Amino acid sequence: MVQHHKMLHDALRLTPGQACAWKTLMDSEHPMARPKPGKPEEWAKLTTPERAERMVERMRDRQSRVLEHVVALKEF
Repeated sequence: MVQHHKMLHDALRLTPGQACAWKTLMDSEHPMARPKPGKPEEWAKLTTPERAERMVERMRDRQSRVLEHVVALKEF
């Protein structure tokens, strides 16, 4: 991923003035990595409604991270 970012940076020929926005954009991509699902035995102990609630929490967290990335993308 680092090589890909460097290739993009070089291809875009970014100016020093764009460096801050580029860094913000690249930093916003890392939290978008998929969260670890947790241990299967922990999920097995939950009821179906509890698992559904956890899935909703994860979806909200993911949506929040995507929105932050979109803001950084627009600033860039």
